[in-house]
Amino acid sequence: MKRTLPLSVLALPTVAVVFSTGCRPWLNSAGPALRVPVIRQTVAEFYRPESSTFSLDGRFLFVTNCGSGFYGVDVKGERQFSLAHGKGAVSKLAVSDDGTLTMLDPRFYPETSGALGISTLPIATKTFSAGTLFFNSGFFMQTDADDKYIDNQRDLAPAIVIIDPESGKLLGKIALSMDGELCKAIGNPIFIPNGMCFDHEGNLYFAETGATNELLKGAGTVTSRSGVVKIPHGAIDALAAGKPAQGLKFLDAPSINGVGFDRQTDSLLLLTFSGAESGDSVYKVTRGEFEAGILPKPFVTGQGRLDGVVVTPGRRLLVTDVTNKRLLAIGETGAVAVVSLDGKGHFEGPSDIKIRTLKDGTSIVILPEQEFTAAKEWNQRLHVIRLPAGY
Repeated sequence: MKRTLPLSVLALPTVAVVFSTGCRPWLNSAGPALRVPVIRQTVAEFYRPESSTFSLDGRFLFVTNCGSGFYGVDVKGERQFSLAHGKGAVSKLAVSDDGTLTMLDPRFYPETSGALGISTLPIATKTFSAGTLFFNSGFFMQTDADDKYIDNQRDLAPAIVIIDPESGKLLGKIALSMDGELCKAIGNPIFIPNGMCFDHEGNLYFAETGATNELLKGAGTVTSRSGVVKIPHGAIDALAAGKPAQGLKFLDAPSINGVGFDRQTDSLLLLTFSGAESGDSVYKVTRGEFEAGILPKPFVTGQGRLDGVVVTPGRRLLVTDVTNKRLLAIGETGAVAVVSLDGKGHFEGPSDIKIRTLKDGTSIVILPEQEFTAAKEWNQRLHVIRLPAGY
């Protein structure tokens, strides 16, 4: 059975935070190394950690474990990449005042399937309180307990899952199946629901990386366009109730993995992962451009496959480069440098990163590693990197 699969599934992306100025695309190799302090802590209690989000007060960290690996067998008997159905979870960790993490529950919300991007609701809706957790699930290539590909969307159950950050209780879901209200509204199936973020008004954005799926029974060959979906804050409750909603938008963009919001510039940041049209790029998209359906030229292009990004207090952009297993720093002019970490030259499957600035002015960066070649489940790592004040 033939399948067309984007390379983006080999390092699953996540939520981004925006930073950039100007519109000139920078096409260059990474420059001289930029030194930062050592990795201050490593936690090894995860199953392919993909993304994370802090609670609104910063006291807790929630991490999605996507359970990725090389499962399933194709018609030639070769093992193929997929996600293990029901083997993922959302983990919960405490964050101390000095940025030290303590694992509270690796399976705080258990038995997820393909959990990718995750974000924290900043403004309450009528149904959901501020601080509620939203995460994407239902990646289209999953295998069951018999190592066989799941071939119908009812079992894949693509959705935005909504959970309580205190109890882990399921509060609701926004269906992403082809017959759901969201897909009918945007005119595009969702096969790889990926990076996710909220803007300061509580509007929700998430990436659909796009793929061609010939596995689904009765669907024939179905192709999903890559791009970014916007769910207005006022539409969240209706979609969670399975009702039609107004104001949903879809911006076509090549091989999008990460999406985030920069309140300072009122812009989205989009990250690509093997985009055939423009290479692996960082896009800055104003909300006006997004509403008008305009994708501008990339701010930075020609780097490795990009997954996660944060903006530092000093307005540096830190980006994970999965191809070359490294962390990049991008300045306001678009100049790119490799971040040099004492005692750590590279990573194995660096994924979506997040940042939190502490009371003393220093910041911590959360960097998960997928570590695809590590066979043991629930033994992959997450690093805490300390940044000096003003970095």
